[in-house]
Parts: sequence; structure tokens; C-alpha cells
Amino acid sequence: MTIAEALEDLAVVLGARSVDYGAPNLAFDRIARLWSVALGVDITPRRVALLLALMKAARLVENEDHEDGWADLAGYAVIGAVVGRVAE
Repeated sequence: MTIAEALEDLAVVLGARSVDYGAPNLAFDRIARLWSVALGVDITPRRVALLLALMKAARLVENEDHEDGWADLAGYAVIGAVVGRVAE
């Protein structure tokens, strides 16, 4: 698989997730608000993406051949970039 093909596949998955869970800026804002209340600290949507990416990285340490994990990690990185731009 080429990088371009992987990015195309990722775009399809992210588009489907937007349909299921709402636009990333809205969904990650919702998560950030819930986590902020639960943890008693301010969590930003971009921080949500970073923390979820770190979770995926931790899982990949256990099984670095899990292809879906790599795609998820890339997806959270893209979402972090997008929600950061939307918030600016």
C-alpha cells in the first residue's frame, strides 16, 4: 500500500466516523467537556486527540503489526490538526 492509498483509506474511515459521531470539532469538543468535568481540569479538543493517539501508541507497543491501530493513530493525528484549526 502506498502512502496515498493509506491516506485515501483514512479519509473514507474519518468520513464514516463523522456520520456516526458528528463532525470532529463537535465530537471532540463534547468529549473534552465531559473529561474536563470528570477530571476537574480543563481538557481541550486537541488534547483529547493527543490522549487518544497516545492510547493507540501504547497499544501498538504491545502489537506493532496491528494495521488498524496504525490507521487509528494517524486518524487521531489528523483530527488533532483539524480541531486545532477549527478552534483558531
